[in-house]
Amino acid sequence: MESSQRRAVGTPPQMDRIISWNVRGMNSPQKQEDIKLFLHQQPTGMVGFLETKVKEENMTQVVGRVCNNWHWVHNADSMNRGRVLVCWHPQSYNFQVTRQTDQLIHGRALQLSTNKSFFITFVYEETWGLREILYGMTWSPLLVI
Repeated sequence: MESSQRRAVGTPPQMDRIISWNVRGMNSPQKQEDIKLFLHQQPTGMVGFLETKVKEENMTQVVGRVCNNWHWVHNADSMNRGRVLVCWHPQSYNFQVTRQTDQLIHGRALQLSTNKSFFITFVYEETWGLREILYGMTWSPLLVI
């Protein structure tokens, strides 16, 4: 491996990074372009967008502009604009939702480069749903963002 390709021991491959970002709205084309540029400059395998404010009927179009060819899940519905959107690169992660509320998305992630799984919760605001999840997770790896 060339020196420019080496990474520190314990440092995950760039596409294995997980980030959480309070975007304070994703409806503007300029904001979508800024997010897309950031994700291109900071290779990431999974991202939780918080406070998206995207209506359910617009979510497919917005995600297509920001995370094209990624898998994704959101918690928007016909009554609420989405607060949480989770996107993951299919070559880096598998993700399966196990609990979802209007304030959070919780699920099991499988990091494909290591074949290790863990639970991850993307939280817009602390809720009773989060407390219930935490109380049930005493022996499992869990990341709350």
